[in-house]
Amino acid sequence: MLLRNVLLLVLLVFGLAPAYATEQINWVVFGALEVGGDKVGVVEFDDGESDSIKAGELLYVAGGLIIPISEVFETQLTFGYKTDTVSAENGDVSFDRFPMEALVFYRTEQWRFGGGLNYHLAPTLEGDGFASAADVDFDNALGITLEVDYALSENGFLGLRTTMIEYELSDFPGEDKVDGDSIGILIGLRDW
Repeated sequence: MLLRNVLLLVLLVFGLAPAYATEQINWVVFGALEVGGDKVGVVEFDDGESDSIKAGELLYVAGGLIIPISEVFETQLTFGYKTDTVSAENGDVSFDRFPMEALVFYRTEQWRFGGGLNYHLAPTLEGDGFASAADVDFDNALGITLEVDYALSENGFLGLRTTMIEYELSDFPGEDKVDGDSIGILIGLRDW
C-alpha cells in the first residue's frame, strides 16, 4: 500500500511538470556520510573493544533525475543504496537498505532548499561468520527528507540533509520501532 502511494506521488510530480521540462530533464549523483538512529547491532571484539551499527548511518550513494517544474522549482527523483558495516577477523555485520526519494526544491543561482518523501526498500541487518545468526528483516519504511545544497562549481555541489524514518521488524508487526533518523553531509554532481 505504501509503495503504491509513493509511486502515485512520483506520477503526480511528472504530471505537474510542464511539457518543456521533458526536454530539460537533468541527471544527479551524490554520496553522503550520515550519522544517527538507534543501535541495531553491536559487535564485541576479542580485545574487549566493541563497535555498533546504527539505523541511520553511514554511507549513502544515489543517482537519478532532476525535472524542472518552473523557473525556480524542480523535482529530484533518486534511487540509492545505504549501508553501515562492522568487520572483524571472523565475520561481518551490515545494515543495508535501498532508498527511493522524491524531493521538491526551490532553486536560486547557487542554492537549493527542498524536502519530500523517502521510501526505504528491504532494510536488512545481516551477519556472516561469527555473526551469521544476526539476520533481521525490517518492513519497507516511509519517511521524510529535508536538504539544502550549495553549488561549488558548474556541476558540483555540497549539501546538508536530514532524514526522519522508523523501521519496524517484519516478524513482529506492531512491536517497538527502530529510529532510523539521520543527519549528514553530501557531495554530488548534477546538471545545474
